[in-house]
Amino acid sequence: MSSQPAEPEKYSLDEMLERLQGKPSPTPEDSGELVTRADGTQAIKVRKRKRRSTQPHKEAAKKASRLRAFQVSSVVVLMILAGILFGGLIIYANSAPYRKKIISKFNTGTGANIRFQQLQTSPTGMTARAADLEWPGGNLLKSLSLHDIRAQSLMGGVIGSRWSVNEISATGGKLVIGPRQGGQPLRYFPDAGASPISVERLAVGNLEILLGDASAPSLRLQKTEGSFYPGSNEKAPSLRLFRGEMHIPEWPVFRMDRALVDFKANGVDIVSMRLFHELDNLGNIELSGAFDPSGTGKEQSLEVRMNSFNMNGIAGTSLGHLVAGRVDSRDVPGGGNALSFSSSNPAGRLQVAFSSSSNSLPRLNNFSFLRKLSQLTDNPWFLDPLFHDGCTGILHRENGVVRISELVLLSKTQLKVTGDLSLDKNEVLSGTLDVGLPEATVTGGRNPALGQVFKESKDGFRWVTLKISGTSGRPVDNFADLAQAAGETVGEPAEGKDLFDTLTAPKGR
Repeated sequence: MSSQPAEPEKYSLDEMLERLQGKPSPTPEDSGELVTRADGTQAIKVRKRKRRSTQPHKEAAKKASRLRAFQVSSVVVLMILAGILFGGLIIYANSAPYRKKIISKFNTGTGANIRFQQLQTSPTGMTARAADLEWPGGNLLKSLSLHDIRAQSLMGGVIGSRWSVNEISATGGKLVIGPRQGGQPLRYFPDAGASPISVERLAVGNLEILLGDASAPSLRLQKTEGSFYPGSNEKAPSLRLFRGEMHIPEWPVFRMDRALVDFKANGVDIVSMRLFHELDNLGNIELSGAFDPSGTGKEQSLEVRMNSFNMNGIAGTSLGHLVAGRVDSRDVPGGGNALSFSSSNPAGRLQVAFSSSSNSLPRLNNFSFLRKLSQLTDNPWFLDPLFHDGCTGILHRENGVVRISELVLLSKTQLKVTGDLSLDKNEVLSGTLDVGLPEATVTGGRNPALGQVFKESKDGFRWVTLKISGTSGRPVDNFADLAQAAGETVGEPAEGKDLFDTLTAPKGR
């Protein structure tokens, strides 16, 4: 007998709908199993479904909570350890052994004997009220004084063998550079290998540089901003200067705009140094060139270029007033536009060929022969002549003496002046000037004295040579004496009249 019940012959409406919807009718296996008890009764035994004991989303939440707790605990432990380590480094960085270690690194790295004032160190840098460095006599660097020093370094500088910083800055400083002394060492502390200090830049806000004896320097550069870059294997150390005042004994004061200096194995290379007049920004002088600071026994030179520079800024206010205007340097055969210096002439010797700038008209001032020429020619132009065709010459400066040689000032239709002028340190003026008037001015003039004074004819001009003396404030020439001597050939003056007045009086009076 089959355990499965027979299919019914008829279906109710609900059963038909369930079959159409695909829902199977419950089977004995689904609803339970028919069993007979011991007492003969029957019952349906239903299989119990087991409830799942694990829930995946709750397990994941528990794991995430335990992970966060572990992470927070780890961070707290690390922060505590870092605080302990940093506190220990602070204590060590402010200890006497570490400060002694830092000073030793500076001594070895610079080769100088260094003394700090109020040095304070930390794991991330250092500060000091002042620092004084001194080098032995064999070094060009004599001393360097810095004040209000600050530096920032990595924490590894405390525990590592090398102290590295991006920048050491100081609000002010003073650097003294002088000649090397033979037989003296370059360094107090020999460099045993790689420098224990690595600095990318040393910046000084208000730097003073002295060249020569500190008590009487040959050159003094004041109020400049300096940045020193130690360089690397590929790039030479360099010094960059910005603004400042340059003082040279017996020279006008120059204002420095900027300078770039490279330090090489065989000397120093001044890539560019631009100077301005003390009170003028329109023109400049540029110095450039290489020299060997250790070669004190030989003369060395720097190239000089002038651009629309005021004459009184390079020749001095005295001589620059007598021959005034703006000048440019000009190339001459063999060169020679140079600033030369040596141990025997620390102030330097300047020689530069010049010509008048295109934006300036040169002029002569304060010479008495100009006033007398105006009287002889009856032409007021000579009182304040402007030389429209320019001027040329060679300027010399040495030991306080300023000289202009091969001077040529030209106004083709009016006047030409050539010659040499010299002014010593006591303001005493000397020299000779050849003064030329156009032939037409002399031959067509109404005053016969012109032909007697301007006798020599050359290059379309009639010439007279004058001796210049006196001082820069009161230059003296012998033009009146020559005119008076020429007056003997044109007759004596009327009684009671000065001979020069007679000669200079126009005809018809």
